Amino acid sequence: MTPADAADVTDELVTTEHVLVTPDGELPYTAQTGRVVLWKDEVRDDVWQGREPASQRGC
Repeated sequence: MTPADAADVTDELVTTEHVLVTPDGELPYTAQTGRVVLWKDEVRDDVWQGREPASQRGC
């Protein structure tokens, strides 16, 4: 992956709000789902050189 491609990789999260109606009343809740990018940092001689995407996980 080129550095330009890596710059385009980002977390993509979606948040939705809902209300569950029960006999005892309403229960509002928020749900979140999407993709989280895990990054690999490159360090040489204790100096951070940059990072690249290591993997992507759905949540």
